[in-house]
Amino acid sequence: MIEDLFNSFLGSLNSLFQLALIIFPLLIVIEFLKEYGVIDKIGKFFSPLMKWLKLPHDAILPVSVGFLIGLTYGAGVIITVGKEKGFSTVDLTKILILVGISHALIEETVIFAGVGANAIIVLTVRVLSAIIATTLYTKFISISY
Repeated sequence: MIEDLFNSFLGSLNSLFQLALIIFPLLIVIEFLKEYGVIDKIGKFFSPLMKWLKLPHDAILPVSVGFLIGLTYGAGVIITVGKEKGFSTVDLTKILILVGISHALIEETVIFAGVGANAIIVLTVRVLSAIIATTLYTKFISISY
């Protein structure tokens, strides 16, 4: 029994180390992308999506940050930009649906691929799920507001 616990502990440490080997370099790359304005350029890529979902142009920044970096940074940007630009409750809800389903796309896709998942399938399912859920909200639920 003690040997099993010890082996489980060592296995967990190994898994943690493997994740750290993926996450730390990835976070460094993301910081460089932010520093050199690549994140801003990627935001322009999302412009047609904003139009499709009837979101204001200013929603590009919080959505792209959430998509690329994750919920922690994304939430801070959503709150800040939402207050500055006066986003409506409906717009904020749509942004949160998108980012809630498809946050940290690069980081989490790499992690899932690292444990054996097909990265393209993971990425495609997450992005399409976010777009479909937000589209349904836009078409049906937000009408009642």
